[in-house]
Amino acid sequence: MFVSLLIAFAACQKSQPAAPLVRLGELASSPQYRLRITAATFHPYEGEGWETKNNLITAIQKSAGFHLSTPENSDSIKFGFKARCPGASSRNLKIFVQGKGEINSLKLQKEWNEFQITIPRELFNRDNTNLRFGFGGKQEGDAPFAEFEFFTLPGLSWSPIRIGNDERWALQTIAESQLKFPLTVPGGSPHLFFAAGLPDNGTGPEEAIMRISVNRILGKTKLFEHSLTRGPWQEEDVDLSAYAGKSIDLEFSSTSKSGDRALIAWASPEIYDTTHKNEHLNVILFSIDTMRADRVSYYGYGTHTTPS
Repeated sequence: MFVSLLIAFAACQKSQPAAPLVRLGELASSPQYRLRITAATFHPYEGEGWETKNNLITAIQKSAGFHLSTPENSDSIKFGFKARCPGASSRNLKIFVQGKGEINSLKLQKEWNEFQITIPRELFNRDNTNLRFGFGGKQEGDAPFAEFEFFTLPGLSWSPIRIGNDERWALQTIAESQLKFPLTVPGGSPHLFFAAGLPDNGTGPEEAIMRISVNRILGKTKLFEHSLTRGPWQEEDVDLSAYAGKSIDLEFSSTSKSGDRALIAWASPEIYDTTHKNEHLNVILFSIDTMRADRVSYYGYGTHTTPS
């Protein structure tokens, strides 16, 4: 006795649409695009000489230092900032790399001015680089030596990141960070797809909290918050439909208990229009021929050979 078995079923398509409308990783690495960096993103080296006030980074000592995470396979570290000295008409600023000497000498004014800093490979260390800002002149009353707004993130890199055996292009930055992408959300039914992971750099966290938020004039709205643990890439999907066609700051943020040397990677953050995502079905067909019914456990065969 033989039985022929034919099973067919349809499943909704889960794959994301073919072409992303916005590739955030490529935006972040473009020299024409600048990430807005808040005070919470800036990590002073051992907290020396800095404080944050009104979302500004202020230098309250004549010499202030901080730590930079060094991107892998990079020929230079680049970052920029706007600065002013509210307590003086002008002030000299010298920037030093610890163990390497002075790399820049700038003049700050009472008005905001913008500066770009490039540190070539021969002047930074393999794992991390310590900078020091030295300010000329005296502190005037309660005014800080200088105020800063940083617009690119030291340590941010868009490069292949391997977690386990799975390598993906990702934005890698310190785990205590906020990345803000000013953009106009595409129309339709936009969704943000990405994967997140914790690269193992020897000092990284075992767990971090990742968040996706939208910043607009009326305030901040948190769309997503998940715990991220060490292991495979974690796939995520965030619905942005409520902001279709609107200008927003899309914020990626994370926190950990491991300090500023911990790293987090955001792999392939891309926005797709999912309007037509589930209109088509995939059909999976199972066909079995010449299978003896008396060898099928469902029909009473003693050995477990088939699902019941």
